[in-house]
Amino acid sequence: MDLAREQQEEKLPIIDFSAYSLQNEERNDDELQRLATRLVQAFSTEGFVYLRNHGIPNTLDVPSFLAMHSLIGTRANITSLTTLHYPPVPEHVSEGQLRCGEHTDYGSITLLFQDTVPGLEVLNRHGRYISAPPLPDTVVVNIGDLMQRNIAWLYRILRNTGELPAALSLSS
Repeated sequence: MDLAREQQEEKLPIIDFSAYSLQNEERNDDELQRLATRLVQAFSTEGFVYLRNHGIPNTLDVPSFLAMHSLIGTRANITSLTTLHYPPVPEHVSEGQLRCGEHTDYGSITLLFQDTVPGLEVLNRHGRYISAPPLPDTVVVNIGDLMQRNIAWLYRILRNTGELPAALSLSS
């Protein structure tokens, strides 16, 4: 199979998040384990996923959202939470002009709520760009630089000792 055809057929995994949806008040350990396994597998092979059935409302009350996160950008903010907004493309765009060039995301995870305008491409673990077109009722999720470092640290512990420290164990 040639590279152009292979790239065209590559797609980001779509993961049903209903087992841990904001709307789901009952949790089933087996379903959560299956969801966690799928997420780990997808993030370790692609680095990005679409989440469906996440429970996050399609419409956002911007003033309420901003009020809840009013400390972002101040020393009082104890999280690495940031918000970004990419305004619409102006009517005239110069040839070769980039909106947001190639970059990595610093934090643990990024939740990207897309509008209906296509154009997002993500670089997968194999070094190939994959189109990530907007899909209704989904959010694109990727692990950021900080999460990758944490995962690498845990991997080294597992490789050297064969087990996680008790404080980090998921089975306790």
